Amino acid sequence: MKRTFLLLMVSVICWGCSTTRQIDYDKAVSFSNIQSFSLDLPVDSPDQLRSTLLSNSIEQNLTAKGLHKTEASQSDIAVSYFAVTSTEPSNSSFSIGLGTGFGGRSGGISLGSIVSLPLGKQETIYQSLRIDIQQGDRIIWSGIDEIEIDSGNSIELQTKIDELVAKILASFPPTPES
Repeated sequence: MKRTFLLLMVSVICWGCSTTRQIDYDKAVSFSNIQSFSLDLPVDSPDQLRSTLLSNSIEQNLTAKGLHKTEASQSDIAVSYFAVTSTEPSNSSFSIGLGTGFGGRSGGISLGSIVSLPLGKQETIYQSLRIDIQQGDRIIWSGIDEIEIDSGNSIELQTKIDELVAKILASFPPTPES
């Protein structure tokens, strides 16, 4: 019984930590012929540092896969991305109830109050990223995912962005289905 409960709890925890990664690609395209890429930077990026980190990470990942970066007019594919940073309030708090009362046998008065004390950081920051790969005028591959980040530390931010880009580009180029 104890083992079944433990197994159930581990399954629930793993299910709750599942990713939102989505990959889609054109199955009619031969990805084995792709040898070069160009990187299209976002037009209006509110966070220039994050945009630079994303661009560098995408370039490093594609270069590690054997592709080389060229000018847009000479590349086999054009890579673009769209990044969104969002925050959600964190519900980490500790509540204390305080109360007092007085009175006799037939009646009484009581007063109480609940005090909530915040614990840890008050918001969670998420970085969502969509990478699109185009050949000509059509998108041939697209990947989307998100990751929780802590923007207060630039080294951790770089590590998290590298992790996010690597997770998305892990299935590029797609392996041919037999």
